[in-house]
Amino acid sequence: MPKRSRLTPPSGGGSGSSLSEDCLGSFFPSSSSGGSGAQALAPGHQESSLGEPNDGLVGVSLGSSSMSPSALIDAMTTETLGGDGAACVETIRLAGPAMDVGFHSTKTIVACALITGGVRVFEYDEHAYRGQTDDSAELTPARRLVKLKPHGAACRAAQFAEDTLLTASSDGTIAAIDVEAGKVMARLNDAHPDAVNVLCPLTAPDDGSGGGGGGSAAGGGGGALVASGDDSGIVRIWDLRARAMVTEFVTHDDYISTLRLYGTYLVSASGDGSVAYTDLRRVLARGESSGSKLTLKTKQTAEGDDEVLCLDMVRGGERIIAGLSTGSLQLYTVGDIEAGATDRIPGHPDSVDAIVSLEGLEGGSGDSLVVTGCGDGMLRVVSLFPHQILGVLGEHGTASMPVEVLTMSNRGRYGKPGHAVMASASHDATVRLWSAAEAASSR
Repeated sequence: MPKRSRLTPPSGGGSGSSLSEDCLGSFFPSSSSGGSGAQALAPGHQESSLGEPNDGLVGVSLGSSSMSPSALIDAMTTETLGGDGAACVETIRLAGPAMDVGFHSTKTIVACALITGGVRVFEYDEHAYRGQTDDSAELTPARRLVKLKPHGAACRAAQFAEDTLLTASSDGTIAAIDVEAGKVMARLNDAHPDAVNVLCPLTAPDDGSGGGGGGSAAGGGGGALVASGDDSGIVRIWDLRARAMVTEFVTHDDYISTLRLYGTYLVSASGDGSVAYTDLRRVLARGESSGSKLTLKTKQTAEGDDEVLCLDMVRGGERIIAGLSTGSLQLYTVGDIEAGATDRIPGHPDSVDAIVSLEGLEGGSGDSLVVTGCGDGMLRVVSLFPHQILGVLGEHGTASMPVEVLTMSNRGRYGKPGHAVMASASHDATVRLWSAAEAASSR
């Protein structure tokens, strides 16, 4: 069972929430139609009507990567990284903890999947995320566009496939939401026999990140395909237009914690301690010719004692970086992951629950940098090659609540217009929006 599934829904719709929850679970038909002490705000951070003050940046600037893990941890509690603390720009308070956050690929909107089964979609002001180029920019508070409860159980995933918002739940259902209309367009009541943990739209980005070209990763179909992974290790591929499963395959023996698309490959991490690298072209070709269920021989690491809780691609897609339940990071070489981890980076005092690469920012400022979300409630900036924990970027609340979600917008990356925004989520029932440019400047 994944760590995130051990959360229990808060009574009364979440503590400290300013939003009431509607019980809409019975509204949607089963058919595909219808439906510590307070601190001053950090410079650059503003409080919206949906938010709460940011506690500011605390952390460390480490001068040596040869420090012992205990020395690293001690140093991180006393020193400061980032100077004025402007990386966190806005905090959005929700009606319950967010289990996933997803950005639209071209628009300045972000979706939050709530443990209550609800979904919230916000429009944000990206001009406040320029970083040091415009410190005087005033923030227009995030504006809520959609408030729905498409699932009767916890909503674990929310990701955009072009203009459609896809959500998935621990009750095994998947829903497709029309954001403009603010309603559910289609619903799969028995999408998986077990809780659905993650969703991954199979659309190769036209952004220079290695996905190459636009359209489907399988060689056509635009944004029509999506992958879903569940608690038992099953991955299913869906055709959104046909509203049907294309195929399913099993590469893991435990829950799927992460799915990432890279080119025509689907990279996955699991609670069984392994990372897998699956060629979608072969999967789809075999699925269409031999039925719905496949037993695959994929490139995969050996199962380990540590749960792999998250991963991302770094070094232009040459490496995979994964976060472990024991607090370490591991690096794998793409194409040779069966050989196991090439590097292991200790230093986090608790589990590494989330990770995001800062590659693709203007001028290469984020290259070889990742941000991690830790079980102690801290976000840390880590440099790769050489490996070094640079320090703490920020935190969620004051109760050491784990940061289990980290993601970044496509805008402002790989030459795309706009300004890159990073989002984090924790058990404190907030989503925090950060300037990726400010995070990268901590180098």
